[in-house]
Amino acid sequence: MRMLPNYIRMHRRKHALSQAEVARLVGGVTETAVLRHERFRRQPGLPTAMAYAVLFQVDPRELFAGMVEETERAMLERAEELLESLPPGRLGADLAAKRLFLEQLITSLAL
Repeated sequence: MRMLPNYIRMHRRKHALSQAEVARLVGGVTETAVLRHERFRRQPGLPTAMAYAVLFQVDPRELFAGMVEETERAMLERAEELLESLPPGRLGADLAAKRLFLEQLITSLAL
């Protein structure tokens, strides 16, 4: 099941807050910015995303589940490409560590 990019609106409504109130509590954003974040027209910057998570007292991975899902999918593709691009054969310590890291990353992202 595909996740929504974020669940800001759901949490705002759950706590009966207006967009203006959320903007005031988050700080550094306008009511219009909150609207754009809720409707997926813009992604909040990291400080704003963390402020939303603190405000609603939820893990950022839960609040931005769809964004996390998309980031993981894209990273999995890039990690697989990077692993395939590594030279085969005997490995030096750095290359072995890199290969192991990429294999573990791929395994964790593929779950």
